[in-house]
Amino acid sequence: MTALPYNLQWAQSDLDKALTKNDPIAIRAGLQEVLTQLSWGVDVSPLLGVIVMATETHDIPCKRMVYTIMTAIARKDPDMSILITNTLLKDCASDNPIVRGMALRAICDIEVTTIQDELPKIVAVGLADTNPYVRRMAVLATIHLHRVAPQSIEEKGITNRLYDLLRDRDPQIICNSLFALSAILKDNGGIAFDMNLIHHLVNSLPKFSEWAQAEAMQVIAQYHPANDRERFDLMNIVDQFLQSSSSAVLTATVKILLTLTSDRGDLQRQVVGRVLPKFITHIHSSSPEEQYCLLKHLIVLARRYATVFKPSIPHFFVNFSDTPDVARAKFELLEIITDDIFSREVIETTARYVLLEKPYTIEYGIKLMRDLALRLPSSIQVIISKMRLFFDMKRHNLVNQCLIVLPDLMRRLPLSLPDFISLLPGEPPSELNGPALGAYAWILGEYGDRVADSVYCLEHLMLKSWGAKETKTDPTVASGQATLPSAHDEQSMMKICLMTALAKLLFVTPGEARPVLAAVLTLGVKDAHPGVRSRALFLYNLFKSDLDAARAALMTTKQSMEPFVEDADSENIDMVFDEFNTFSVVYEQPQCDWDKGPEEIDLSVEEEEEEDQNEHKLEDLVEIAPEDFQALWTTEGIAMLEDGINLGFELDLQPFVDALVAANVGVMASGKTDDGGSKVFAYGYIDGNISLIEALEKGGNMTFTIKAETNDIAEQFRDFWLGIFNE
Repeated sequence: MTALPYNLQWAQSDLDKALTKNDPIAIRAGLQEVLTQLSWGVDVSPLLGVIVMATETHDIPCKRMVYTIMTAIARKDPDMSILITNTLLKDCASDNPIVRGMALRAICDIEVTTIQDELPKIVAVGLADTNPYVRRMAVLATIHLHRVAPQSIEEKGITNRLYDLLRDRDPQIICNSLFALSAILKDNGGIAFDMNLIHHLVNSLPKFSEWAQAEAMQVIAQYHPANDRERFDLMNIVDQFLQSSSSAVLTATVKILLTLTSDRGDLQRQVVGRVLPKFITHIHSSSPEEQYCLLKHLIVLARRYATVFKPSIPHFFVNFSDTPDVARAKFELLEIITDDIFSREVIETTARYVLLEKPYTIEYGIKLMRDLALRLPSSIQVIISKMRLFFDMKRHNLVNQCLIVLPDLMRRLPLSLPDFISLLPGEPPSELNGPALGAYAWILGEYGDRVADSVYCLEHLMLKSWGAKETKTDPTVASGQATLPSAHDEQSMMKICLMTALAKLLFVTPGEARPVLAAVLTLGVKDAHPGVRSRALFLYNLFKSDLDAARAALMTTKQSMEPFVEDADSENIDMVFDEFNTFSVVYEQPQCDWDKGPEEIDLSVEEEEEEDQNEHKLEDLVEIAPEDFQALWTTEGIAMLEDGINLGFELDLQPFVDALVAANVGVMASGKTDDGGSKVFAYGYIDGNISLIEALEKGGNMTFTIKAETNDIAEQFRDFWLGIFNE
């Protein structure tokens, strides 16, 4: 017999002594030590004998700990589940109702087939028990029974028994029965309500806990009244719960009221006006997390009934102490409910928040101004004056955000285009971030004929972009490390925007733009970033092949966008409204878009085989020049990894090079060394990041050195390289 580990020997010894003395306090201490070992992942099944002996105690805390240990052992070791289930079945017939309820609950935690035959009988007996605690546990056990043996639900008449328990005297039993029926009948049309049952359930709600009230109302909201009399009776009954101090109960009550008035728009508008003050009260007295959820629910209501919110607009102004998410939700709500009357007040207040220079108030506040300008033409001049103030202050965070929103305003409001262009500074702003520089370059490219010295502004930005080896915003620079080009870095996106803008200006001011465009395309073709190089080659070939086609492609007719595609999503808005008081409100998406169950994931063998076939193939190759390879290889501070592999055969160079090319690996150079070995210089792309490799092979042994932007990319490229030989 294998000796027990020391820690289990100690626990067994303590339990044996405690059971001999029948000391409940000592038994608790021994069981607590076993639970500690169990939480550390130790196999405590060798102690099952002494654990079963501990079930003879009459101490309730000891019983609870024993059941926890036994169910854990049964889940890990099905061979011992028979002994454990027999012990629990015996306790289900105990004289103590607390023990009966706990034993029934523990049985449902055992995922073994041996209990499925006994479980329906135990549950049926528990539902008829005289003690309310046992009935509570039995009702919850029906949900587990429905999952493991659904056919027994009808055979034992459990559904009818649950309907009877909806009229039980114990409020928790009513609540549990409601949840159980909702889960069991989910695929069969749900609970069969009638007005008498609804009246009984709603009248029982005051006896429930706040959590139970909110959950029960979610189920009650599924009831559709037969006539207006039932509708108004139910609305009058649930109206009292609008006074609840729980925000969960409030939103659940509103869900019922909205459902009851779904076919009466005028009545639903009155409901929104009735509940709005309640929401405002909760927002002013809740935690930031609750405030955010309540504001998201108000946004859903405001999208349909914005006029109801107008008298309450001042309540949704951002406070200095608001968290970023709460501030963002308030700005979003203000954009929906602000009208011409309140627009000036909202803009003035928002401008004051923007000047606080909190990053989130700057971003969300200026976006609110943009949205108001697009929706309320009367506010355009006020917003232009505020943006002019922001530009004149020359604070880079204000200037950046204003530049980001200007393209949207120019596209949607062409009549105000001269005013927007007049906002642009006379010279390129310093410290532009990626999105702001892209927006600035777009404006100069689209309206270069109206902006003075547009070509020279772009030339200045070009020299700055290609001349800067390091940027202040790059965390790798702060640590003294250089970087290889990444697929999503802002520097590369800025270069692409600059090339496109200069290409457009070629048709506006050709004399000034031609030399600058030639210079920027030359730099772009030599750039190590695949996206920059691809855009430069595209523009070069476009101009070279057909100038008229280039003009048609770049100088398209500008049309006003009314509205933007991302704003025209009325179908989703209606679906989210119908799913009020669910996660759909927070996600701003209907449940079908965010609730992806595991059954929707395709794990077929064919897909796995296809993935295996493509595993050793890199992304599409973008070729680089030898001098660029050399420059990248000698860059200091990048990640370097050295490794090797014993091939067991001498490398046949040409087939190996062909295999590399087929796997989207660029071979810069290859050949034989003076000592008869082979040498290969190659590169490839993983997630848009370039990796370089130097490989030396002699006598069947290969050593190689990899250089990449990060250690993670280098390790991925090494795994790919070794995988070639595994094939």
